[in-house]
Amino acid sequence: MIELIKLVNDKLNTVGRAHLEEAPQNEPFPYITFRFMPSIEDFEREIFPLEVNVWGNDPDTTNLEEMSDRIDYLLHRFKYYEKNVLQTSMYRVNRDMVPDPDPGIRRRMLLFHCKTYIKRSE
Repeated sequence: MIELIKLVNDKLNTVGRAHLEEAPQNEPFPYITFRFMPSIEDFEREIFPLEVNVWGNDPDTTNLEEMSDRIDYLLHRFKYYEKNVLQTSMYRVNRDMVPDPDPGIRRRMLLFHCKTYIKRSE
C-alpha cells in the first residue's frame, strides 16, 4: 500500500501541493488532498477507491476546474507496473462539485478505482 500512496502523491504533486488525508492548518489555497477508502478484494486483485479533492477559495473556479482536468488527465486510465512491487490501473468513476459549509470554500472531488496487485511478503 505504501508504494501506491507514494505513486499517487508523486503524480498529484505535479499538479499542485498534495496531502494524504488532510492538509496542514493554514495551508494556502489551492491545494489537493487524497485518501484511499476501504478496499474491495477481487480474487488476487484489490480495488482501492481513491478520493481526490481539489480545494480553493476563489469565487472564480476556473483554476479548480483546470487542476481537476489535469488530475483527470494524469490518473484516468493510468497504468503502472513495477515488477515484484506494484501493478495498478486507475479509472475515474465520477467527478463532483461538492458544496462546503463555508460559502467561501470551493471543492472538486474526483473518485477513481485503482485496480491493483501488490507484492505481499510471505
